Amino acid sequence: MRNIDLNSSAGRNTEIMNGDKLRVPAIRPTLENSVELSGNVFRRCLSIQRGLRLTDVLSSFDELRPNADRHYVMIRREVPPEEKIEVISADLERALSARGSAADPQLHARDRS
Repeated sequence: MRNIDLNSSAGRNTEIMNGDKLRVPAIRPTLENSVELSGNVFRRCLSIQRGLRLTDVLSSFDELRPNADRHYVMIRREVPPEEKIEVISADLERALSARGSAADPQLHARDRS
């Protein structure tokens, strides 16, 4: 078995042959321009644009898996520069009935819900 560094000029010029195995290390996940959803939802990660709100990423109950709690959403936020953790809770049913209000929190890059 041979190890080839594809970042080197010699590695970039190496022909990959039948039977070669490639190992690609996992890319460190980053949330710089996205929000991450977890729990009883179908989608997992979304890009973010300015002014994005909870109801923009969870626009209806169809976005939730069966048995999800419609009244409790927890948003974990890293607050720069010291990366202090802040937790925000929301009632999805209330947010959907009052889109754009205080019941429908605005999301920030790197938020996890």
